Amino acid sequence: MKHLRTYKIFEAKKSVVDSYLDKIGATRQDVIDVFQGIIDLGYEPKFKMTFLDKDGKSREEKSSGQETPLLLISFKSEVNRSRYIGGSVRFDNLDYIENLYHCLSMFMSMYKDKCNIKYELDNYVELQLRLKFETEYDESKVSITKDEMSDALNSCLSSIPEGYTSNVEVERRSVKLKVTPDTTIGQRLLDQLKASKTDKVVSNYDETEKIGLDVISKLEKVLSEKLKKDIRYVRGISFYEGTGLFLFNGDKQEQMIAKLRMTNWAFTKTYKADIKRGFLKIDKCEIELESLEIEIDL
Repeated sequence: MKHLRTYKIFEAKKSVVDSYLDKIGATRQDVIDVFQGIIDLGYEPKFKMTFLDKDGKSREEKSSGQETPLLLISFKSEVNRSRYIGGSVRFDNLDYIENLYHCLSMFMSMYKDKCNIKYELDNYVELQLRLKFETEYDESKVSITKDEMSDALNSCLSSIPEGYTSNVEVERRSVKLKVTPDTTIGQRLLDQLKASKTDKVVSNYDETEKIGLDVISKLEKVLSEKLKKDIRYVRGISFYEGTGLFLFNGDKQEQMIAKLRMTNWAFTKTYKADIKRGFLKIDKCEIELESLEIEIDL
């Protein structure tokens, strides 16, 4: 009988995998024993534990208030991959197919009543088992979907002043708010140039930054009321690290709910204007129109 090699660096921590195998009354060795037929043909088992959040996004560790444990057991063979030719794997006997059917049938009959089991075969005809367990809840944390975040963000747009159009989009991994100035903002900045005796460049940068901060402030309140928790926006050590929406317990950050990036400098449109100042003086001036984007990565 072959035993599991403990030095496989790509496998999940034993304590996590084994705790969920224990829920169905199995061990890693039990899995190996059932699939010994294909293991003898060179297919090595690998175990990986993941957790599906409320949106179905896979995470390596538990990090929110609602997650569904998913144990992946795959059987890979380097020899099998060497047979991959022109988009398919070629076999010259029935050894693998017969053993695969026998092992899979035995495993399903033993554990199908203990958890939700599905299986798939990839392009290399290699097996992966997907063992899904009952959803788990943690009252000390929060969980929110992209659609729920989109609804919350849409409810915060009343603070955006006239002259700007706003649009909230739900993308594959994020929710984005885009705020774009219309021609009235450009005209106002042009009038500002004309009224000034010294300005060479005018911009709506400060205004778009205030719009963004006002929206985020409202979003904090909306999420706090919806989730009945203390949700705050925190600016981290950099634009990309530690900046986002956090669950607080008193003054302590308990959980990052989502990364949040606000930019109002990456979509600049520059317009040139000749401004007459004095009897013969014409200044070459510029109008910089900034758009705002708030990206929330869940």
